[in-house]
Amino acid sequence: MTKRKTIFVYLIGLALVVLLWHQVFLMTGVLWWNAPEPGQRLAAFPAQVLTPPSTQHVDLPAFLQTHPEWNPH
Repeated sequence: MTKRKTIFVYLIGLALVVLLWHQVFLMTGVLWWNAPEPGQRLAAFPAQVLTPPSTQHVDLPAFLQTHPEWNPH
């Protein structure tokens, strides 16, 4: 390829990378015009309240007979 074509291919590649990075920042919402002011502090999210799952279907004595030692692996 000639030098002019090589430069053109590099410029197209650079433009593609810049476009892809812009899309990533656009999808995540991290853009400089949406950024909070340096002294501005955002409020924390409220804590989630999680209810434990029902364990009524578990036969604990039978499980402990077949698994006398707890081994998560």
